[in-house]
Amino acid sequence: MTTPFDHFMKAFTDWLDTAWYLWVAMVVIFAVVVAVVVLSKVRARARQRVPQYRRQLPG
Repeated sequence: MTTPFDHFMKAFTDWLDTAWYLWVAMVVIFAVVVAVVVLSKVRARARQRVPQYRRQLPG
C-alpha cells in the first residue's frame, strides 16, 4: 500500500537524480566555506605572531 508521501518521495528522488546543478552548487559552496575558514585561521595565526606594539602602527 503506497501513501501520498511515498509518491512525493519517489518524485523528489527522481528530480534529485536529474538536478546535477544542485550537486555542483553544493560542492562549490562547501569549497568556498572551507577556503574561508582556512584563510581566516591562517590570518589569525599570522596576526598572533606580530608583537602587540607593532600592530598599531600609524598608517
